[in-house]
Amino acid sequence: MNPSASLWSTVSLQRAAKAAAALVISIGVLVLIGWATNIGVLKSVLPNLVSMKPNTAVSFVLAGTALRLTTPPTTPKRQRVGQLCALAVALIGLVSLSQDLLGWNLGIDQMLFVEDPQSSGTLSPGRMSPLTAFCFILGGSALGLSVAQRRRILMGWLCPAEALAVLTCLVAAQVLVAYLYGAQPVVGVLPYTQMALHAAINFMLLTSGILMSRPRQGLISIVVADSVGGAVARRLLPAAIAVPLLLGGFRIVTANLGLFAPDLGTSLLAVLHTVIFAGVVLWTAHQMHRIDRQRQAALEALSRANEDLEARIQERTAKLEEANRFFQLSHELMSIVGPDGYFKQLNPAWESVLGYSQPELLARPFLSFVHPADLEITRAATVCRGANRPATAFENRYRCRDGSYRWLSWITVIVADNCLVYLTARDVTDRKQAEQRLAEQV
Repeated sequence: MNPSASLWSTVSLQRAAKAAAALVISIGVLVLIGWATNIGVLKSVLPNLVSMKPNTAVSFVLAGTALRLTTPPTTPKRQRVGQLCALAVALIGLVSLSQDLLGWNLGIDQMLFVEDPQSSGTLSPGRMSPLTAFCFILGGSALGLSVAQRRRILMGWLCPAEALAVLTCLVAAQVLVAYLYGAQPVVGVLPYTQMALHAAINFMLLTSGILMSRPRQGLISIVVADSVGGAVARRLLPAAIAVPLLLGGFRIVTANLGLFAPDLGTSLLAVLHTVIFAGVVLWTAHQMHRIDRQRQAALEALSRANEDLEARIQERTAKLEEANRFFQLSHELMSIVGPDGYFKQLNPAWESVLGYSQPELLARPFLSFVHPADLEITRAATVCRGANRPATAFENRYRCRDGSYRWLSWITVIVADNCLVYLTARDVTDRKQAEQRLAEQV
């Protein structure tokens, strides 16, 4: 596993964050339409549930806009506008909360729409609950801080924006669970307006979007990482969320039906928690053990492959060293000519036969040493035509450093892949001179 890799791409998670922002905005707009047209289902989802207040809906529209504008890829200008929207959200929450704590009535609760004082779950008409206002303070602050440099403050991996987002999510989750169980939300113990059901859902969407907006950092980077830690998180988190919810619902149902005495029901719930979580932990441990064995097997296979590769490299190196010794010690002239017509490699025999130093030979095209009368045959035998050619033999005269010429008998092989010409030559000057003397005698 590669700890730096991600199970999901950064782009996909940022798109999910923008989709969450769009849902938050849409729910806020639908609630405002519900207030404008007096459609109860848009305001409160179900009859007898507390409605989402107009100021709450406006705050969600601003919060969703802030999340959309600050989620990368973005621009500095869009980020500044997003931070202003986030600041407005936090200020609305602060002002609303101050009215409840200090007993003020600033007249902002029914500026947009007037609510019936007898509405369900409402003490101050049009006023969002203190818990909702508190969540807006946290959520707006999280949105404003999300674009700043993320400095870890908790266990080295949680930044302020994420900490505020997680706290907001926990508060909203408590309200959702209370609605799910048909219980009184924690805010209900206070003489204030309750949080609406779709407000709690919107806070969950908003905080999820904040966490996903920068998936390379913080909490989400651990969950989606292609590592042992990421795999454990993905296996245990669903159980950690679902099991308590299901068992809590089971406990409430059995209590309402009177199936168990309170003490027996509590002990049974504890045993079920233990058994289920022990099973999940053991299953996760089995999966991690299997993954670790696969990783060990892969490492062993890689080690064997590396050993084989090293053996082949050593064998190839030995062959190259042997070839190089032959190249260096051969009395024949051996060389490699590149596609530019210059020598790329020469053996020492060139210096002893022609008298030139290797730098002198490497500095000039190899055809520049050929006798003018032999240029055509030499060029024809050494030109690269884009296809491999069989070995070609020819003879020409090559100029020595003292100005004389010596006859060389060549064998050339051309490799078309890189247009390199491999040449070997033997000095046949003595034979040529003998042939010439014999011809003269005849």
